[in-house]
Amino acid sequence: MPPPPFSPSPPACAGALSWSASPSAPFSRRRRISFRLAALALCASGVLGPWHEGLAGSAEAKALQGPAFTDPAARVQMAPEWLNQPIEHDAAAKNAALALSLDQQIHPMLEELVARFAKDKGIQIALREGTCGISSGLLLRKRVDMAGFCCPPDVTDRLPGLIYHTLGIVPLHVIVHPDNPIDNLSMDQLRKIFQGEYYRWSELAAGGGKALPPWPIQTVGRLHCKLRPGDWRLILDNSDLFSPRMQEVGAIPDMMYQVMNAPGGIGYETGWHIQRYQEKGLAKAIKINGHDPKNEENLLTLRYPLYRVFSITTWEHDQDARTLSQELLRTIREAVETGVPSHGVIPASKLRAAGWKFQGDELVGEPETSPARPGPPPAASITAPGERSPPPVLATTGTPDGSVRRSGR
Repeated sequence: MPPPPFSPSPPACAGALSWSASPSAPFSRRRRISFRLAALALCASGVLGPWHEGLAGSAEAKALQGPAFTDPAARVQMAPEWLNQPIEHDAAAKNAALALSLDQQIHPMLEELVARFAKDKGIQIALREGTCGISSGLLLRKRVDMAGFCCPPDVTDRLPGLIYHTLGIVPLHVIVHPDNPIDNLSMDQLRKIFQGEYYRWSELAAGGGKALPPWPIQTVGRLHCKLRPGDWRLILDNSDLFSPRMQEVGAIPDMMYQVMNAPGGIGYETGWHIQRYQEKGLAKAIKINGHDPKNEENLLTLRYPLYRVFSITTWEHDQDARTLSQELLRTIREAVETGVPSHGVIPASKLRAAGWKFQGDELVGEPETSPARPGPPPAASITAPGERSPPPVLATTGTPDGSVRRSGR
């Protein structure tokens, strides 16, 4: 067993000693003890801080962080009967020119745009709100012409003839209760919080010489799309790495309510949903590694390292609906590129310009020039205090007279 870390100690020293005592550190037990003694001397001289943080972060994060993307060349092998099967809409959408399934992140962003497109074309479009899993299932059954995802596809999502078109990325905000004075965490601290290595906020190092409150930390997680890369897996790769004390929720409203109702709560969500639930309570987004998620450049360069990927799919051989699908896709992409609707999406054109990797229309990798994950983490700073069932599935249709019908399904 490695010796326990010394405590208490200055924040930089504590991090170095804890890491050198960790079984994940690339040293034998004897060398870890020697490293800790050397760390004390370096810490006392003020030399250690930034150097050890980068070293510890790169060593630990490699084993904890999940993949950001999957291989775009991978394809699910399907039987010839499936390959020859046409797209057939469900009964509720049998009279629709197009059938769409959009996950609960993209649906509110595109609902009005899709209805306006249907009105302008004088056609019916069946629009269903669900999750990435619902979209994937409907694609597998060949029941929809287009589908929306808020996560990069897993290998099992890569069906023959299915094309992914990346609309853009949005920051995944880390949120806390508004009364919590914390306003910044390092990525290392965030991971340790969700692993359950901290029990109270007062155990965290705080900047400015101010103490954090002794509230119990209540982590809230929504571990959706467990097979798909990116998203929450950029924090910790799989559910086994999260603390058993974490409160797992299945829906976005539950994430927001749990964090807003617990002074020690911490979770994560996109900016649009944070704003959406402000009227029912407050949640405060904080910085990671000292970088604000609301600053677009921080996300483009991955100085802020957490994000979701928004994509739309079309079928390569959907002859009956291909022209309409492509036209609707162009309309959606033009709207996202110009910032309408404004949901904080950084569009594909900006990602390309910043060096993010694309294959065709699909985002498949982070920029090579981005900082290594994770960068050297600054200490936490503070300011003055100041899947259960998814949401209901709706069908939206535009009709020749321009009306819009919504019915629960």
